[in-house]
Amino acid sequence: MITELTDSNYKSYSPEEYLELELNLEIGHEYINELITQVPGGTPNHNQLALNISSTLSYVLKRQTYQVSFTDQRLWIADRRIHTSPEVMVVKTQA
Repeated sequence: MITELTDSNYKSYSPEEYLELELNLEIGHEYINELITQVPGGTPNHNQLALNISSTLSYVLKRQTYQVSFTDQRLWIADRRIHTSPEVMVVKTQA
C-alpha cells in the first residue's frame, strides 16, 4: 500500500519502488522526489480537452520532428526527480 503524504506520516520511495507499485494499482499516482501522491481521475470534459489539444498538436506538428503522446505515457524528469504521466506530451525526435 502506498502511503500518502500527510503531517503525521511520511515514507520515501525510490523511483524503482514507485514504478513497481504503480504497475499494480488502478488509481493513478505520480512520484515527486521520493514522495508518491495520488492524481485525480479525468472527467469527460477533461478528457475531451486533452484529446482536442493532442489532435491539434498532432496536426500542426505532423511534418516536423516531434512526437505527440496522449495519456498513459510515463515521463521521467531526472533533474527534478519526477515520474509523471502528462495528459499530452510533445517530444522532439531525431531528424
